Amino acid sequence: MTTLVVTHAYAVRFPHYAAFLRYQLASLEACPGVDVAVCYCAEDELVASVVRWFSENSSLVIREFIQPVERLGRRCIGRNQAAVTSEEDFVFFTDVDHVFDP
Repeated sequence: MTTLVVTHAYAVRFPHYAAFLRYQLASLEACPGVDVAVCYCAEDELVASVVRWFSENSSLVIREFIQPVERLGRRCIGRNQAAVTSEEDFVFFTDVDHVFDP
């Protein structure tokens, strides 16, 4: 069984969400069969740096869904894009203020 966790982060005005994303991705490293889709804005360097770090230093498979800020707040848009392109058995939608364990 495979799972795609779709999450959203916006740290341009709320920098603590980049830290939340770091904690969330770290928690998902311990969950086998889980890939992650991160929806964020191109100008959000804090979130982009977290995604880059985990892409380079982790076993997580991370898919990026970069959106304009106007669409990011409407989570259904990014969630739909991730779900439509997914090949996983399950798709789980969340925000960065949740952590996971196996």
